[in-house]
Amino acid sequence: MVVLIDFGGRAKLGPIFGGYSSQDENGHGTHVAGIIASDRYGVAKKARIISVKVMGGEPVSGYMSDFISGLEYVYKSAQRSNKQGRRSVVNISMNSPGRLKPVSDALAKIKNDVVLVVAAGNNAQALKNFSPANSPDVITVASSNISDQQVSLSNWGKGVDIFAPGEKITSLGFWNPNSYAITSGTSMAAAHVSGLAATFLTSHKYTTAQMRNKLIKYALKGVLSDIYDRMLVISYNCHLS
Repeated sequence: MVVLIDFGGRAKLGPIFGGYSSQDENGHGTHVAGIIASDRYGVAKKARIISVKVMGGEPVSGYMSDFISGLEYVYKSAQRSNKQGRRSVVNISMNSPGRLKPVSDALAKIKNDVVLVVAAGNNAQALKNFSPANSPDVITVASSNISDQQVSLSNWGKGVDIFAPGEKITSLGFWNPNSYAITSGTSMAAAHVSGLAATFLTSHKYTTAQMRNKLIKYALKGVLSDIYDRMLVISYNCHLS
């Protein structure tokens, strides 16, 4: 969930799928939304944010059935918005072990109606082992640091589409309207890419596949070092700065 501060009235609380609190219990949602679109830190400072909560608690936990319900809501909402000329990005910062067919099917259903951006995960393992990041129908984002290296905890390997900043990222805190937090993870990297995708959508409608191609086209190439499983990801060695 997102604390509605520093968005200039552009953020609102959306639905909750599952018996979770309506509050941001750990600051993750607020921090990610702040990277995407806040007045202070956002990449897309005019984008509108709608929170869709499918997990909760501290530590965070949830059910993939709730996640799929959230995707169904996004699908129906995006269809209405598209008719009005408004385009949408879905930022997904969660993962679960395995390749889950119900999740893959839900993502495949909406990939042409919204742009799907997914964090690679922070397991320091091969991306193929985690859903939804291992879906071919999403833009999967791994994290890099200020030294242009892959962050050690970032998942890696075939299926990573692009890298973005994900270490010691400053964004909104959730304690009070003036607070900030410095956090690391592929969630932060994915949020940067979601913000950039939102800016591209202001001029043209893109499917997820089309947006992936556009992001890779404009990304810097060949600048990262210490990439694990280099033979698998060298063609995806792109970095948003």
